[in-house]
Order: sequence, then C-alpha cells, then structure tokens
Amino acid sequence: MRPFRLIATLMLLTMLGCDNSSSDDDTPDAGPPDSGVNTGPPDSGVNTTPASSFAACSFEQECTTRGERCYVSQECPIATPDAGPCAPETGDRLCHRHCSIPDAPCAPGEKCIEVSISPRADYGWLYSLCFK
Repeated sequence: MRPFRLIATLMLLTMLGCDNSSSDDDTPDAGPPDSGVNTGPPDSGVNTTPASSFAACSFEQECTTRGERCYVSQECPIATPDAGPCAPETGDRLCHRHCSIPDAPCAPGEKCIEVSISPRADYGWLYSLCFK
C-alpha cells in the first residue's frame, strides 16, 4: 500500500508545482481563457472589447472568430421509432461573442443576454451571448 501513497504524494506535488502564474505579471486582465475579451489595463475604465462579428453560421458551419458561438438551436426528440419531428429552429444563425457580467462584458452598443442552445438534441445548454 505504501507505493500508492508515494505515487499519490508525488502526483500532488507535481500538480502544485505546475502553477504558471506569476505575481510579477504586469499584463492586463484578458478575461476568461476562451472569451477573446480584452478589458484594457486594470482600472482604465475603458472597454476595448471587440464587437461580435455577427457572421452567418449554422449547425454545419461554426463561427470562426475565437470567443464566439453560433446562435442556432433546435430541440429534437430522442431517436426512437415513434419519435415525433424536431421543434422549429430558433436563433438568428449569427455568430455572437460570449459574455458575462462583469468579467467579460460586451462591446459598446451590445448587451449580454442568456439564451438556451440545443444542438438538434433533447437537451440544451445556457449561454450568455452579446446581442445588439
């Protein structure tokens, strides 16, 4: 049983030593990792977040701009012999930037709205996206 304790301890120490953060880092806060948000230097009061591209997209054609999601949704029943048809499609088939208040705000002129997106399935997820 002792080798397992040794391995577990070594794994824990390795994970703790993998922290890449630095207290000397002067770079501005860039928001969540995949948000593509730049809020400028801390305390600058300037929102430099780029606007959503509002590029056309679909279930088959995803957004190409980092930090954006296609707003297209369609709920469908589980595939069984007696399953009914899918519900009507919702969404505008445009690429919207991810957002969250106050960590990842939208660009000026856009507002953050929570929407449900279902990928042609019987389930869906809630996303916060920027809308005009």
